[in-house]
Amino acid sequence: MSARQLLVNGPWPSQFDLNVGEAVQLHAPEGDVVVTLRAVGHDTEPDLWTGVSPNKAIYVAAQVRIEIDGEPITLKCRPGERPTTIGPVRLYVETTRDWARSPSQFRPISGVDQAVRFSAVPAGATWGPDDLVFPIGNYRWRSSTYQNTWGAQVPFNTYYYHRGEDLGAVPDRLPVLAVADATVRKSPEPGQPVDSNYVLLDVGHDVAVRYAHMNIDTIRPRVRPNQRLDRGAPIGLTGQTCDGSKSQHDDPHLHVDVFRGGSPISPYPMYLESYFRTYADTVLAVAGGFGYTLAGHTYRLDGTRSVARPGAAIVDYEWRLHDGQVVHGPITNVVYDKPGYFAEELVVRTADGAEDRDAISVVVYEPILRSDVPRGWVHYSPSREIHPGTPVEFWSRLRDVVGAAIEFGDGATTDIAPNGEITHSYSRAGLYVATVRGVGLRGEHVSLKLRIRVESQGRG
Repeated sequence: MSARQLLVNGPWPSQFDLNVGEAVQLHAPEGDVVVTLRAVGHDTEPDLWTGVSPNKAIYVAAQVRIEIDGEPITLKCRPGERPTTIGPVRLYVETTRDWARSPSQFRPISGVDQAVRFSAVPAGATWGPDDLVFPIGNYRWRSSTYQNTWGAQVPFNTYYYHRGEDLGAVPDRLPVLAVADATVRKSPEPGQPVDSNYVLLDVGHDVAVRYAHMNIDTIRPRVRPNQRLDRGAPIGLTGQTCDGSKSQHDDPHLHVDVFRGGSPISPYPMYLESYFRTYADTVLAVAGGFGYTLAGHTYRLDGTRSVARPGAAIVDYEWRLHDGQVVHGPITNVVYDKPGYFAEELVVRTADGAEDRDAISVVVYEPILRSDVPRGWVHYSPSREIHPGTPVEFWSRLRDVVGAAIEFGDGATTDIAPNGEITHSYSRAGLYVATVRGVGLRGEHVSLKLRIRVESQGRG
């Protein structure tokens, strides 16, 4: 049986679904290629907090084995993964049927009836239009430990896999921007907060972008249905509204979705590329977000999702572990003797000397279900344009944690309430890692880490 045909010509990614054994012929400007799906396997990690996940486990990755014109290759589907260039196309695994339809409390993806959903753009093309801007102004990547990306299990809220992107931010500080020229299709009535104050923009090509959680008093008056917005135009400020009230005390953030033909598509690749277009960062360390394991088990740390801007290359990876060990290389294993909440720091460097840092938050469970595991997030503001002497506000948002303190990374340490704020200024330019430490209710280790970049005057 001949493969079905699909034209891949951008600017937005084209989607297609396959069952095992099925094929599609992709037509791209630089040539054609036949993609055949051969097998799908899933990786899971334990969930001993929500009490509702099937088999007390969550999906964290899928191994998707395909053939490209008969040549075998394995693609990964996981949070933070990027498209892979194969011949004339860039290919990406959006989701799998099992992952998309996993019985979560909300946000399953409807219509994924075949084994794997892929998307593609021509080789050399950007993921989405090449002039998209990042949806938040003056933002620093990973300036909050609350970052939920496409496909990730959302930690410490309720059981569901994330769609779209969550960008943690102290509320009412940073401008939310139109990512492209757009027409407003939906917005809340002025002064009348409702749901998450959704703003829906039509950006053409049957693509819509949806923003959520801005506070009603920050949404610009001209953001009304049928109004036109220029690319980069301000919409409002990052906020904390959900269910019509400012209820996101612990997890303030901007949520952004992208839909094509009414179906959600992963915005991660386009937001990553738009970030490099919008900001001058050379390299972004990506430690993995959140991880879950059991005491006594081996956990694999993987920094390979870190990325340098086009023209730069990562030449060094370094893991700085909670027990003081320093391990070189993008991948390493760690075994936790006791349960707790551990921050494992990743340092990446490029050939021209640029450096970035990130940390994965690893939840280490006891082998029994508990609702009072130590958990939570840390945020800081401002995230960009920090200079020597700039007051930086840190928000600690921890639960079932006592005795918290913050080490700012410059030698200064002070107590901080698990649910409190504190301000600190750095005296010198540099790259710092602030660490919040505490103790769980049964004596568990607790640590969270955030990178802060302090620029010399005149830079930001």
